[in-house]
Amino acid sequence: SWVRFNKRNLRGVEAARTLMNEQLRCIPALKEAGITVKINSIIIPGVNEHHIPEVAKKVKALGADIMNCIPLLITPDTEFEHFENPDAEMVTEVTAAAEKHLPLMRHCQRCRADAAGLLGCEDKCLGAELLKISNNKEWIKPERPYVAVASHEGLLVNQHLGEAECLHIFFKTENGTFHSVEKRLTPPKGVEDRWEQLADSLSDCSVLLVSGIGQKPLEILGKTPLEVLKTGGLITDNLKDVYNGNPLKNMAYGDIASCKLSCAGSSGQGCG
Repeated sequence: SWVRFNKRNLRGVEAARTLMNEQLRCIPALKEAGITVKINSIIIPGVNEHHIPEVAKKVKALGADIMNCIPLLITPDTEFEHFENPDAEMVTEVTAAAEKHLPLMRHCQRCRADAAGLLGCEDKCLGAELLKISNNKEWIKPERPYVAVASHEGLLVNQHLGEAECLHIFFKTENGTFHSVEKRLTPPKGVEDRWEQLADSLSDCSVLLVSGIGQKPLEILGKTPLEVLKTGGLITDNLKDVYNGNPLKNMAYGDIASCKLSCAGSSGQGCG
């Protein structure tokens, strides 16, 4: 809504133009100083989805190293609360077009895009050990054709299992596209056999994708045919790997304390 520049408060078009010009001016200056430059662009439907590839082309010419295309997250009581979240198809199209000009960061999870890894080194994430499954695997069993995903908005794998009030259920169609079947409610917190109930409700799923999971649900679900994978990034990217039997990169945090306090608990409550 405003920009402070040269001891002046600027608004509207003048503020936006000044901010943009300063950003463009600073990219080559940062590169001259030997600093890695990452460009964050938020995908806003109806506003900039067609413009982001041009942004990528421009900043690449100025020396930028990498780009992150982040889906808009609708937040109440903001100027963008009446917009719609970009769907998976739009995100895929925008990122594919932008990637023609700049490498994309894919391992971050919306909230810590600048702090959760070493840029350009997706196998060296700070505070985490990246486990690589070395061999291809047939993840999907014919009798369990679906994949369940813990996601806040249905675009990214970005939710801890203990926090998920529902799971997004996907399957692969005959023409190779991914279809969202439903949002399936999870058993409520406080239920003693919560994870046994969840296992029963996912009897048609071969894989469960989560950003985090506690030891107790991991042990209980691990006794079932369901594969529980800790990962992140776009759901569509993960679904491609799962359904094609490709190796997955799973973020494995060192301890359960990385789960948020709101999902901790005992006797089947939360992740604990």
